[in-house]
Amino acid sequence: ITSRPAPHNVYTDFNRLDALNTAKKYTKSTFTSWERKDEVKQTPTASIIDLNISGPTYSPRFTYDSSTNSYLRLQEGEPHLVLAKDLKTTKQLNPKTVIAIVTTYGLDKDGYHSSYRTTGTGNIFVFQDGIVSTGKWSRKDASSMYEFTDKNGFPMKLNRGQTWVTLVSSDSAVSYKP
Repeated sequence: ITSRPAPHNVYTDFNRLDALNTAKKYTKSTFTSWERKDEVKQTPTASIIDLNISGPTYSPRFTYDSSTNSYLRLQEGEPHLVLAKDLKTTKQLNPKTVIAIVTTYGLDKDGYHSSYRTTGTGNIFVFQDGIVSTGKWSRKDASSMYEFTDKNGFPMKLNRGQTWVTLVSSDSAVSYKP
């Protein structure tokens, strides 16, 4: 659309993506999704999540909404809204699962943009069902899928639905309260 600056002006849907796949003769995929689980509402231990990325403008807050078992995303203290399909109405982002990947942070070669390490291993915080679980992430190379394991080394299962992933520079960049 022309009413928004790039790259925030690009939209598509599954019908268009499926048509593109057909035109390019993409008939199979080796993609494997993260393991999913049924939702289990619990007594919240993580109702408010703050992720310190680089300051108030970019550091999001998530608040747990028990009625939908999801986390409402706020940016700069205001609801983080996205356009609906009609490109006129908005709704607040509300992922079922929020993951904070702890990794090395630095500045890009231009000295202005952030640069995070996206391969290797590190700690994770997984927020879902109103609680937090800790574990490890790993990723072999840039074309591999992230793998998440719990504190006992078993694959971490995530709620079905939207999963929001944020990269942070340290364990202390993640805070939460009941």
